[in-house]
Amino acid sequence: MGSIWYGNYGAASEMSLVTMLLIVGQLMGAGMVVILLDDMLRKGYGLGSGISLFIVANTSETILWFAFSPVTMSSEFGVEFEGAFIALVHFLMTKNTVWEAVRQAFSRENGYNLSQLLGAGGIFLVLIYLQRISTEVKVIHQRFPGWVQSYRIRFFFTSNMSVILQSMLISNFYRISQVLNARFHHSQLIRLIGNWEGERIIGGILWYAAPPYDLTEAIAYPHRTLFYTAFVCFLCAQFSK
Repeated sequence: MGSIWYGNYGAASEMSLVTMLLIVGQLMGAGMVVILLDDMLRKGYGLGSGISLFIVANTSETILWFAFSPVTMSSEFGVEFEGAFIALVHFLMTKNTVWEAVRQAFSRENGYNLSQLLGAGGIFLVLIYLQRISTEVKVIHQRFPGWVQSYRIRFFFTSNMSVILQSMLISNFYRISQVLNARFHHSQLIRLIGNWEGERIIGGILWYAAPPYDLTEAIAYPHRTLFYTAFVCFLCAQFSK
């Protein structure tokens, strides 16, 4: 209901009650389908954990779309492509210098840029590497001297559930802040909690709990980047207990 009130599905004032109920029912039905599919996968009708599988599939689809989307959009520089790699090729063909094309492809704010994609790819590689780190401990039974068994201990002993819970918790605060900011934008208290410009947070306390938009912003505000990293790690550690 908060998403409808905020206007994610169109102006709420122009929607009928039936339309709102249909949207809510669709979202609830989709959640129930995901839970059902996850239960089926956990019972052996598939491979691995259902939630993890859905996350990987959705993330892979999003990254591919961000990288190679052929959709065009209008900006202050003219017509641009939404996909980061396609935009880079377009910039190389239209800009005066190669440096200007590469700089805009890595730092543009009106669309997906290469720094976001490379950052996401780097994080994936680091997580895959850390996930594979493990050590084997030799277990010897006192009553059977010749019996030795290896017990594998992984470096990451938790699942992705702590990250999911952390994301859900912060997303709820973001959504509430967006709704309040849209309705009471002139309130100093509301803007102190979170100041929004469209879908992007630009100030307030929640600004420190939001990830940097791109690599340029992360370098420009190192204190925010460090606080966000420490905050996410702290919450994930608490949820993992």
